[in-house]
Amino acid sequence: MKGGDRTYLEASNEQNKALYERHGFVEIGRVQFEDSPPAFPMIRESSS
Repeated sequence: MKGGDRTYLEASNEQNKALYERHGFVEIGRVQFEDSPPAFPMIRESSS
């Protein structure tokens, strides 16, 4: 990755979401279709 890039992921559950938040990721939404479990799109800004 070059400097200035953002990193994106989707956490699949609340426990994983908390782990990613401890590593600088921020939740930017919630995705859920009908009765499926939610997914949490997350982004982390570059540290450089």
